[in-house]
Amino acid sequence: VRVVSQIPDTAGNDRLHQAIDGWDELHLLKRQLLRAAMPQGDHDHPLRQLYFRHGPPKFVTCWAPLQDTSPDMGGLMYLSDSASIGEDMERNSTLSAFNANMMARGAISNDAGQFAKELRQNRKWLMADFKEGDVVFHNPFLIHGACVNTTDRVMIHTDTRYVNPADGFDKRWTVYWDPPVVPLMMTHHVADLDVP
Repeated sequence: VRVVSQIPDTAGNDRLHQAIDGWDELHLLKRQLLRAAMPQGDHDHPLRQLYFRHGPPKFVTCWAPLQDTSPDMGGLMYLSDSASIGEDMERNSTLSAFNANMMARGAISNDAGQFAKELRQNRKWLMADFKEGDVVFHNPFLIHGACVNTTDRVMIHTDTRYVNPADGFDKRWTVYWDPPVVPLMMTHHVADLDVP
């Protein structure tokens, strides 16, 4: 897997820099996520927003599938016009040491349909087919989640995060993550997985 470590300085990317809060520069953080949506996977895909509380909420996530991906393969879905909802949730969470909006592992809900219905604001879940090489940029407050992979194929995708070096940011993301040594539990034999 080759991940671009710097966005080239081109006219198109100058417009991207300006569109992202007027940033002069985009800096790729070293800690990146490589994820897999397993075939007939877990149907408990939480919805989330991604404000990490060890720095200001000024970063951009880039989600990219590493193959052609459809919603039924576990592609990403976004709640329309939801950044303001995420901002309100975060603002309200500072009223108490307990964040009533967050569940285990940062989830805000395990039921996308029910979550949208409870908002009563006529918002829709947006999902699409993605091609290998497509990217989606979003801010930390946009509410999103993974669709359930109902196919027999593994879907691989990556999350990278960018910051404006002039702003403060969570320094833990400047180093590669080194997971603790724990035994791995395999639930599928590699030969059983259809990886393109």
